[in-house]
Amino acid sequence: EAYAPAVATATDEAESLESSKPAAEVVPPAWCFSKWDDLVVAVRNRPEDNSDFIICPTAKLIATSPVVIEDSNYVTIQCGKDESPSNDCEIHGGFSHFHIVGSSSGVQISRLKMLSSTGSSIMALGSVGATLNLRECEWWTNKGASAILIHSDESLNNATETLDVVSMLGSNSTAMSVGVIDCLFEENEMDFATIANIGGSLSVDKTMFANNAGDGGDIVVMDKGTCTIQESCFNSSASIKPGTIFIQKGSEMIENKNNFGSDDITAGGFEGGTCTTIFQESEGADCLGSASCTGICTEFPATTCTLDLSLKGKGKPSAAPKETVAPAHVQGKGGKSGPKVVPIVVATVVTAFAVFGLIGIIFKRKKSKKPSTTNIEDVEESPGRCGCCKRKKKDKSALEPINADDELFDDEDV
Repeated sequence: EAYAPAVATATDEAESLESSKPAAEVVPPAWCFSKWDDLVVAVRNRPEDNSDFIICPTAKLIATSPVVIEDSNYVTIQCGKDESPSNDCEIHGGFSHFHIVGSSSGVQISRLKMLSSTGSSIMALGSVGATLNLRECEWWTNKGASAILIHSDESLNNATETLDVVSMLGSNSTAMSVGVIDCLFEENEMDFATIANIGGSLSVDKTMFANNAGDGGDIVVMDKGTCTIQESCFNSSASIKPGTIFIQKGSEMIENKNNFGSDDITAGGFEGGTCTTIFQESEGADCLGSASCTGICTEFPATTCTLDLSLKGKGKPSAAPKETVAPAHVQGKGGKSGPKVVPIVVATVVTAFAVFGLIGIIFKRKKSKKPSTTNIEDVEESPGRCGCCKRKKKDKSALEPINADDELFDDEDV
């Protein structure tokens, strides 16, 4: 039979082109968010029938402008689905992460790790009747005024500069209610407090505070605000004002149930001594504004922390994504540079090492032909860079650099 060569068809050509294409990027599922700006826009423009927003498990989002929930009820933002919950969503950077404004009620933020904000991670600015629940969330290495700020001043929604909490005092408006449940605050260095409650209602339950620092302590309640704190632990906190929990005159701690404080808490003093636990400011005192400070120090009722075992396994989040610390394009001198400069330099250096290493090996092989009184079995070629070192087998820890006067060439090789 006559041989007939195969003829390429259009289908074959299409398959060949398809196989030569680079692998497609991994696209996150449509039901979750992996980019911060997409979440900001989606919440702002949400239809009335959409109140649930899910962040993709393992996502690391870089915060720019905050997510603002305004006059919206029962909005939920969480990591992963309820049927397969995750605790590994991270939000890095930004002045603030979430703002709750207006009459928003039933808002819930769950299972998020919030890091490195510079103003206040959560700004609860709603009016009386507005409610926010924070469940199984973590705050790490945040700076600025506070990790959570409760206040009725909605103008703070536009804040982008340093927040001065003391200057906010004196408001006669009642602020919103915030619940903190099963959360963790660790290694936050705040200008004022980890949680600052100005005229609102704060409830803290089964929450750990560890290694935080702030002028007022871990929790400060002011301007006729109230707080209920139960089954929570305070460890290695540091403050300048007395108490790791500070209750300003006119404000109230409604309940102090089964809370624990470690012995290594440091706090400031008042006229009656030093208080490292719960401090209630006296009428007529001005502990936040002057040196005149009087009040009553109350101990934590629990002798052990019940959260040590339940919080086991909650590890420190990973480092911030590279985008937060390194620009995609660096401008060089003369205005001309590009993102490929560093790879080219690295490639050049690696190539140079390889070439000089090869030359070194050739020279040492030629030198080994020269008669020598040294017992060759006692000398081993070093795997060191460029073949420039040698060592004796009998003393493997000693590396002997070749002297500058040593011959690198035989006369016959020159």
